[in-house]
Amino acid sequence: MTQINDGQNQIEVRIEAGQFEVTLKANQYQAGQQAFIETLLAETPTLLPGQLTVTQDNELMIQYALPKWGQTLQAASQAANLQERLRLAIMLNVLGHWQGQNVNLFLAPQNIWVTEQQIRLAHRGFEGIVIPEQQDSLGFLARYKALVLNTLNPKYEYVALVNGSAAMRNPFEQSIVVAENVQAITQILQAEYRRMTLNQVPVKQSRYTWLRWGFGVLAVSTFVLAGSVGYLSGVKAPEQTRVINSQAAFMTKDYNQTTDILKADNPKQLAKSAQYVLAASYINLDNLTNQQKKTLLNQISPQSDTNTLLYWINTGRGDFKTALSLAKNLGDNQLTLYAYTKLYDVTKADDHMDGAQKQKRLKQYQASIQKYVKKLGGKANGLEK
Repeated sequence: MTQINDGQNQIEVRIEAGQFEVTLKANQYQAGQQAFIETLLAETPTLLPGQLTVTQDNELMIQYALPKWGQTLQAASQAANLQERLRLAIMLNVLGHWQGQNVNLFLAPQNIWVTEQQIRLAHRGFEGIVIPEQQDSLGFLARYKALVLNTLNPKYEYVALVNGSAAMRNPFEQSIVVAENVQAITQILQAEYRRMTLNQVPVKQSRYTWLRWGFGVLAVSTFVLAGSVGYLSGVKAPEQTRVINSQAAFMTKDYNQTTDILKADNPKQLAKSAQYVLAASYINLDNLTNQQKKTLLNQISPQSDTNTLLYWINTGRGDFKTALSLAKNLGDNQLTLYAYTKLYDVTKADDHMDGAQKQKRLKQYQASIQKYVKKLGGKANGLEK
């Protein structure tokens, strides 16, 4: 067992067989509330799923399922250079949503997992039920700042940062200490990231082997996933600037801004990192349910087939005929069906098309929709007419 500390609470953890196991003593949770605690263990885009059991010693054991290819924030930051640590620090922005909530995050670098695409957190508590039981907005902000500073400079001790006993070495770090909220911290980090990247002297891509996140199998090159520095070093300055700004917007989930920045760029000429960011943004902006978006986002990554990423980019840009061609090239009936659905909708809404031509196309698209719904066994995840 290893003990980890968030500056106020201490828990015992161990990693075994793809599980992050947290053991809580009898005085660290409220007995008889197991059913309620289970509701806290549901998976979200930020929180890892967990299962609990009560031992004979009345200890509460929670097993969080670890993401494939994940590593702790502590390990990731220790293996990174400064520019890469900046990107990691910016990624922590997703935790800001939980400030002031009844669900209290156990903020510690060993409890946060970095995957190819996102930041995930394991243990969390609830006020008066399970530790951490208390965490006001100021306490959250203090821990968030400590996480950011520890990520930027792993030599700092996290708990000392939480307690304010670590001396900051430069104006940049001091600006984070005095920042008033998570948004201000993110803006400071983004500004430094842009400055550093734009002033960067191109170097061989071999310097950026950490971008594989130490796994040796993932060639990660998207913003939230560690960036595209190796690619950016060989790109012309204007395009490099647009890609950087687009990725920075993607970090803060501003999907409209993400797509708007690169709206004039030919997606075929963009690096996989930028293609992924655009594809994911257009999925998030599409008129789909949250569950449909989650399903589709889980099906793409920076390593996805280029045509799959281009499909979603062209769909988002309204070029449904190109999207249809790409879907057929992929042999993906689901994507083909969705392209026909989009063509049907845009044709139906076109008040300037010749009436006879319009009805002819609608009939053709409807027939194709029915054909592919049948191929899919009548199940199209709601992506059919």
